[in-house]
Amino acid sequence: MAFFYFVILSLQYMEDEATKYIRVLLPLALPKEYIYSVPHSITDKIQFGIRVEVPLRRRFYSGIITEIMGKDYTPDYSVKNIISVLDKLPVIEKQHYEFWKWIASYYLCTTGEVMNVALPSGLKMSSETIIELIPDTEISHLDLSDDEYMIYEALDIQNELTLKEIQTILNKKTVFPIINSLLNKQLINIREELIKNFKPKKQKYLKLTEQYENEDDLVELFELLKRSKHQTNALLSLLQLRKDNREVTKESVKNMANVSSTVIKTLVDKNIFEEYEKIVSRLKPFADEIQQLPPLSNDQEQLVKQIDEIFKSRNQVLLHGVTGSGKTRIYQEYIQRTIKKGGQVLFLVPEIGLTTQLINRLAAILGEDVYVFHSKLNQNERVEIWNAVKAGKPVILSARSGIFLPFQNLKLIIVDEEHDNSFKQQNPSPRYNARDMAAYLAATRDIKVIFGSATPSIESYYNTKTNKYGYVRLDQRYGNVSLPEIKIVDMRYKSILLPNNSKYSIPLISAIQNTLNNDEQVLLFQNRRGYSPTIVCNKCSWHSQCPNCDVSMTYHKYTNELKCHYCGHR
Repeated sequence: MAFFYFVILSLQYMEDEATKYIRVLLPLALPKEYIYSVPHSITDKIQFGIRVEVPLRRRFYSGIITEIMGKDYTPDYSVKNIISVLDKLPVIEKQHYEFWKWIASYYLCTTGEVMNVALPSGLKMSSETIIELIPDTEISHLDLSDDEYMIYEALDIQNELTLKEIQTILNKKTVFPIINSLLNKQLINIREELIKNFKPKKQKYLKLTEQYENEDDLVELFELLKRSKHQTNALLSLLQLRKDNREVTKESVKNMANVSSTVIKTLVDKNIFEEYEKIVSRLKPFADEIQQLPPLSNDQEQLVKQIDEIFKSRNQVLLHGVTGSGKTRIYQEYIQRTIKKGGQVLFLVPEIGLTTQLINRLAAILGEDVYVFHSKLNQNERVEIWNAVKAGKPVILSARSGIFLPFQNLKLIIVDEEHDNSFKQQNPSPRYNARDMAAYLAATRDIKVIFGSATPSIESYYNTKTNKYGYVRLDQRYGNVSLPEIKIVDMRYKSILLPNNSKYSIPLISAIQNTLNNDEQVLLFQNRRGYSPTIVCNKCSWHSQCPNCDVSMTYHKYTNELKCHYCGHR
């Protein structure tokens, strides 16, 4: 009986210790995801969405676990082990992975390419080649070249070097023959090491040690430090700064007391100050006071009612509003509603650099509830925003790349200036359109989307006609401000007072003169490529036209040629 009990326990142990296999997605243009085995020592750390370090050919990469294979799975080929687990919590959830797979299918690319674009650089890691010196090597009998000896000397001092460092030392781009020669002479080893791009920001703080927390002890402390003016000032600064019941940074004490780090170190050594470190955010909150939203105009109130009615039956609505009609105020109304219900909001704009006023308006109303995500952020800041969104940050204002952020409870997407071509990525793959991806999310999840524009795209307008989108229109500018007057001038009929080659019409010159007489400014747009958009005969109105595209050919004075900017015909 005891024997059978032992056999059962052994079989159970073998089942528990069976090798686990996982499917890993790598940020590379690979045709498939690869299977790896998991060492028994880290089996309990494996879960969907976390990053793991894996070997691929001669390098190491960080990939994301997309599937944990069942107990019955047995590969019919040799499988490599993963090297390590990089996360305690998932970087993405299953809904994000499914979204990535749809993007890959729709835009004809690999899921690895989508991952490469979606993840911040700080979360994507690959290995770097490290060259290290074999200890206790003898070179007296070896015939080393000058370059080889220089590398050997550098390794003898620093122990290890990267390929870039060797290229810098030798001032050469091609160093592989030299490294190969040192390998053959058994002087060096080569290994691959994963580079961790993201480093959390740490800040040093100061506080009084426990023995000086009460007032009686403070009196004795001041008596102890009375001979040192700098140490006394540092102590006074710490006490002054901590009045607000907040933690005091080391840098703020130094600045307020105008003392050096040596003074602080002396107080720490005397067991008066205690120094400690904390991980802090690199993202600066908006410090201004929160403002109240202005009331909606009558037209805006009616529009909000129309949108509410549309959202009962469909998730997408096109807001067609003239410039200055108050579309941003409509956006703010729905942002606040979504936040109050605990949802997250993604506000997509074509170019972050052109929306400073919009950012300020949102920040004034939402304060610390809004973050701005764009390509000008460094890799560490982008990782922090990624983590903040995953933790539930309410509002993100972003260019097209914000569509990839790992929202946990996304309930509203606003696409401002939805007609703009900047929402379309050209390179690298995937060549996605963030506006269309927002429409997909609305169609497949319970997410409301507002597309806003004064000049809607043909695609979006067509979708309103086929009842895919709802449609609302705002024709009246806020405060009944009149629209600018627009005149079209036929340049074939000009006054005899102007020469035939004049680029300006009589109405334009008169308007400029009147504006200048009123001490006002004039802005002229020249929106074209080339010297002239076309060549026109003043007598018969003939103009240069492309034989392939049925559009005017542009004249380039520098090369003295006509060129079609569509097909390239010259």
